Amino acid sequence: MPDSTAPAPTPDAYDQRAWIFPLLSLLVTLPLVYVLSIGVGFAGMSCDTGSSAEISRCNASAAPAIKVYFWGLLIPLALLVASWTLPRRRSQRLRRGVLSLLVPFAVLFLYAVFHAMVDWPPTT
Repeated sequence: MPDSTAPAPTPDAYDQRAWIFPLLSLLVTLPLVYVLSIGVGFAGMSCDTGSSAEISRCNASAAPAIKVYFWGLLIPLALLVASWTLPRRRSQRLRRGVLSLLVPFAVLFLYAVFHAMVDWPPTT
């Protein structure tokens, strides 16, 4: 039976499980970044089909898109660092969870931006 005389935890009490959300986010994000980065790296090979005009358009649009993707990975990194460095208090639990949840979605969003920026040749 729980001790009813024990004081209820305050919002500023130390949160012993503060590491769970950032760790789960890290474990999901690392393989996701690895797989999507391989796909981004192979984008140049996808541009090799079609006419020479289509190939040059695809290559011209793929170069800045690859830079946007790889430089954009700093955003999920910043979100992940922020989720780890928030104060380990119960009052910060929701912020830590939201930041941790946003990290993999930010990576997926970056990949969608990359895919939209490239002028892919038509597939036939």
